[in-house]
Amino acid sequence: MHDLTDRPVLLARLPVGLTLREPLGLSEDLGAHRLELGPQCFDGLGKRHDDEYTSVPRADSACYSPAAARAAGGHRVVADRRQLARIPWQRLTTRPVYENRWIRVREDQVALPDGRTTIYGVVQCAGCVGVLPFLDADTVVLVGQYRYVFGGFFWEMPTGAMKPGESEEAAVQRELAEEAGYAADRLVKLCSYQTSKSVVDETANIYLAEGLRALELPPDPTEFIEVRAFLFDEVVRMVERDEIKDSMTIVAVLHAARRRPR
Repeated sequence: MHDLTDRPVLLARLPVGLTLREPLGLSEDLGAHRLELGPQCFDGLGKRHDDEYTSVPRADSACYSPAAARAAGGHRVVADRRQLARIPWQRLTTRPVYENRWIRVREDQVALPDGRTTIYGVVQCAGCVGVLPFLDADTVVLVGQYRYVFGGFFWEMPTGAMKPGESEEAAVQRELAEEAGYAADRLVKLCSYQTSKSVVDETANIYLAEGLRALELPPDPTEFIEVRAFLFDEVVRMVERDEIKDSMTIVAVLHAARRRPR
């Protein structure tokens, strides 16, 4: 059996109807969905015809690129795509596209690990925070508001963007006060995560708040918010029923549920 793990890399999925034969030349095979290496023959799932599992990459990792380099004798070089997975993409040029108070959009020209170039759009925004406030061990505070982008009313925890130079904790206390009308004696960081790693450069910082104190603050004129206390177990069920759509709230609820005594 031939092992492909030490070969150089391919850059897209192996198309249906493509055959790989030693010495690593590519050719059409009259619609057959198989990969041939010397005496061994494999189907598109990376299995031999007798269904014995092999070390040949599966269909979702076996790759082919029309731009693959040619080896001596004119044969295309086949490689293991995994060798390219960790290589950083290089920004060649960038240009601003759009900007307002909250976001900036840029378009980059990027060099890929295989040497090709492409364009990539990036939405830049400040980091954000979210806080799940506990009134007591069994009760949390959620805020409900109309979300314009998705065209509906949703329950979620207080969330918002961080201001320049603002610490995470200060941003959490500010959002908790502005949206829910509380201050917290104790904040516990649950996690940080990337909200949309392929398009937006935003990192969300998720906190749990305890020891709440009600505040008397004027409402934010740009926000129209309903504040309500929920049993935490009911909020967990709302997540399970797909009623809560905000990813930051879902992440916070699942983290908080794991922290509770079993």
